[in-house]
This record gives sequence, structure tokens and C-alpha cells, in this order.
Amino acid sequence: SFNFGAHMNTLLAVIVAISFQNICDKDDRQYTNQYNGAFDVSYSWVQFNASPVARVGGCSATLIDNSTIITASHCDIRMGDFAYFNDAIGEFPTEYWVAEKLEDDWWYDFAIFRLNKDPSGDFGIRTMTEHSPELGAEIYLIGHPQGNPLTISAGPLVGLTHHDAQYKADTLGGSSGAGVLDSEGRMFALHQRGSCKDG
Repeated sequence: SFNFGAHMNTLLAVIVAISFQNICDKDDRQYTNQYNGAFDVSYSWVQFNASPVARVGGCSATLIDNSTIITASHCDIRMGDFAYFNDAIGEFPTEYWVAEKLEDDWWYDFAIFRLNKDPSGDFGIRTMTEHSPELGAEIYLIGHPQGNPLTISAGPLVGLTHHDAQYKADTLGGSSGAGVLDSEGRMFALHQRGSCKDG
């Protein structure tokens, strides 16, 4: 079972990093199963790090413990919503669904849920970190923009404060709840919103 207290420091470090950006010029997102090496990571890196990402209730979510997912609170996930893993090509197995709410924090905009059973044997668990990359480092989002199959986007980390991480990476609605990853695939922030303003 998920021990929230044991993960509190890491979760808060992840959650207080709120992120910004949207599709403002050319759309550089790629479907994960068609990734061509355009970013600073390999095809195998993308496939491995796409595995713990789910589509739940029109948003993105990440498996962070055996049967536990994290997403944005504003996604308003409901009990019984299906968690679709491994739908890079639009195949939607419905073996997993939201069984219990473990934490819901509207201030930091994150929510944690337990699924009806453990998908980690098939999809793995996302590693989280309390440490952000250096400014200018490329960061990565793997999620389900507008409920579409898995995509990856990337861009530089351009700002960090106590509550915010700002980066320039293409996102759309439905990207909310996606983990923001460093080059080692560790989640250091949770994507919540986008805009086309700089800074």
C-alpha cells in the first residue's frame, strides 16, 4: 500500500514546481511510437519512460507506486474512471480503474489515487526527485494532450522559483498531470497549465 508520509518530501518538491508553456510556434511534439530522435534522448529512453504514463479522465497521470497514480487536482478524476496504460497506438485496455482517492490538494493542484489493481509489473514505477535540473537543461513531458495517444515534447527549463518551474515545451489540454522529467527520466514537476508568454 502507498505510504504517503514516506513520500511527502519528494511529492511536495515535485508538486510545488508548476509549469508553463503551450504550442506557440511550430508544434514539435511527437507520438512516442514514432519518435525519431529529435530531442536529446533515445528511442529506447522514450519507450521506457512512456510506460508508467496513463490517460485518466481526459488528463495524464503517472504511476508512482505499485497501484498509485498522481495527476493534477483540477482534472477532477472520479471513482471508477479508467486508467489507460500503453495506448501509444490508440489501444485502450480497460483493466485498471480509479478505486480510491488518497490525497487531493487544490492549493498545489495535485491528486493521488489508488487503482483497483497493481499495473507496475507491466509498466514500471516513475522515479521522483527533489532536485530540479539546471536552468537551460532540456526537460521532457510524456502525456496525452487532448486525450490523444502518448506524445513526447521537450524544451529548455527557463525559470525556477519556490512554487514554479517554467519551461518552453509544447503542451495542450490533457497534458495536465503529466510528469515533467529530467534527462534521467526522474519526475521533478507536475504539469498544470500552459501559456505562450515568456518567463
